[in-house]
Amino acid sequence: MEKKICVLYADDDADDVEMFQEILREIDRSILFLYAADGLQALRVLREAIVLPDVVFLDINMPLINGKECLMEIRRDENLKTIPVVMYSTSSTEHEVVQCLELGASDYLCKAANYKKLREDIESILKNLRSTQAYKIN
Repeated sequence: MEKKICVLYADDDADDVEMFQEILREIDRSILFLYAADGLQALRVLREAIVLPDVVFLDINMPLINGKECLMEIRRDENLKTIPVVMYSTSSTEHEVVQCLELGASDYLCKAANYKKLREDIESILKNLRSTQAYKIN
């Protein structure tokens, strides 16, 4: 039996959060959506979760603890280190992408200005997750 995907999205921009959640609903209404407004809250959600999310999307530029710092904490935590983490940023510089991958990011997604492109990118990441595990995406 296939299980439903649970996604944690951490971003301090309310408009980006709303758009991301809308895209997930379009892809599959059964996706469980968790949200954190900054890296510190994301770590709290992860450490207090009864069931861990299947994938974490982290904005890089957030208050308190930024996405890179949050990623490093996730990779140091024995209970969290295997969760796929996708860095999600407006920056698409090669240096930024390489640095995030070296810190342990599973993938890097640039915030597309085009809604359709962003939806395709997110759907592709979720389908890749499904192909490696027994998740259901309609």
